[in-house]
Amino acid sequence: MGSRERARSGGPSPSKIGGAIRVPRTLKTCRDCGAPHIYAHFQCHKCYLRDYYKKNSDFLRQQAETWYKENPERAKSARRKYYKENRAEILEKTCKYQHNHKNQHAASARKCHLKKHRGIDEVRYASQLHKQGGLCAICKASTPGGRYANWFIDHDHACCSGSRSCAKCFRGLLCVTCNWGLGSFKDDERVLAAAIKYMQEWRAKNAT
Repeated sequence: MGSRERARSGGPSPSKIGGAIRVPRTLKTCRDCGAPHIYAHFQCHKCYLRDYYKKNSDFLRQQAETWYKENPERAKSARRKYYKENRAEILEKTCKYQHNHKNQHAASARKCHLKKHRGIDEVRYASQLHKQGGLCAICKASTPGGRYANWFIDHDHACCSGSRSCAKCFRGLLCVTCNWGLGSFKDDERVLAAAIKYMQEWRAKNAT
């Protein structure tokens, strides 16, 4: 006997066969985002997980940090795999965040650059600029110039070659012209002295 014949003859309905009541799933509306869902609570799965993480963020963060410390290679592999599979979405979110938080991102990037590439922090940078009276250490210009309008961090290239430097060889803050000038002369005092002598002799000859 089929289900239709049972229903007509007064037999048990299909939802009660076997002694268990099977309630057909009906779509519900999420109270937060309005998306349809079939879960017993009032939220869709995405909103439920979001609120759960907010309520238990400290515990979950601590749990994740512990796992990362105990499984560094697996954590690194998982991050690489996730980035590879979601690269386009991650880059899009990153660009969008940086665009909406330009000032905050610029300040954070500046702080990271000072510490990682120059070996100093914002406190020492501000202290040095205050000692120089807010001027270039060589030509006493009041504005740094350049594309980003930031003072250039000068260092002794005999200690740290290249663009990176440590805190020990930090000499001062220069404008873009003086920084390029020292770089062009390669911090060679003899060449700088020869350039000064050359200019003095030319002016002496053409003074009259």
